[in-house]
Amino acid sequence: QVCSPYLYVAFEAPLPGIVPSVGMVHVWNLLTPHQPPMELILHRGGLAPFANGMGVSTLFGSSDGTTVLTGGKDGTIAVWSLVQQAENSSYQQSKILQGHAREVTALLSVVTKTPTTAETTVLWSSSIDNTIRLWDVAAETCLCVLSSDTKDAQGRFVGHTNAVTALRLWESGDFGNYILSAGLDGCIKAWSTEAVLVASSSDSISPASNTGPNIGVVCMAISQDTQSQPLLLCGLTNGEIAIRALKQTASTQAFALLMTLNSRFLGCGHTFGAVRCLEAGPHSTFYSGGDDGKLNVWQVTGDFGLL
Repeated sequence: QVCSPYLYVAFEAPLPGIVPSVGMVHVWNLLTPHQPPMELILHRGGLAPFANGMGVSTLFGSSDGTTVLTGGKDGTIAVWSLVQQAENSSYQQSKILQGHAREVTALLSVVTKTPTTAETTVLWSSSIDNTIRLWDVAAETCLCVLSSDTKDAQGRFVGHTNAVTALRLWESGDFGNYILSAGLDGCIKAWSTEAVLVASSSDSISPASNTGPNIGVVCMAISQDTQSQPLLLCGLTNGEIAIRALKQTASTQAFALLMTLNSRFLGCGHTFGAVRCLEAGPHSTFYSGGDDGKLNVWQVTGDFGLL
């Protein structure tokens, strides 16, 4: 993650004689790239020279570099605070949030404000345990759990029914801010900042052949077409990229499937495995990385008639 001027990188490294690999996190200040990175270490002095013994699956860093949150493969969320020292600053683990039963897949900091309440910041987390959790980090308290058993005011089940793999904040301007979630159940959901379900994809993504089981969503990004209309990009478990409408118009439902990028039909794209990462770029471009080892750069050159 890049949160200017800091670059946060999570990776796995071997720990000889103990375990095959552990989770490491390095933090670079891009204004002083010649300086070695700061490391997130549980215990210094060789006792636990890593951030998470089972691996770091996701992270979120503050823009000022003072706080880093890491989601672990063990289901924990760790809060790291920067301790300023005269000669050598370092990160120390200040809090641990426990509640997820399995690997944490995404972390998202959301500012919530209503006409009757003060502005507050809530941490959203997702996991392969099929849930989304909302946290008060300062109080180390879980505020809410969204699961397959969660019902809305009409008694309808609203949660994901499989692993929740991605979270994205959509700042829609006139429509307000929404949290988008996606999972291996193939569904896309939009939540208000108060964790009320606002919209859900009416169809689970299915293969281009329309046979076999539904295809899961691994990652998401928000881009736009040449008319500056927002698009939702979804990286799928079968190596395809689904392009969906993000907002509802007179002719298009929210999350309507507009196009699928498939290497078999396009002659380019990801050839096997899942699409693991999507990021939007300038001028309607976006980047995708997958299990096939490819990094692809795409550009939307037309519009989808979403006006």
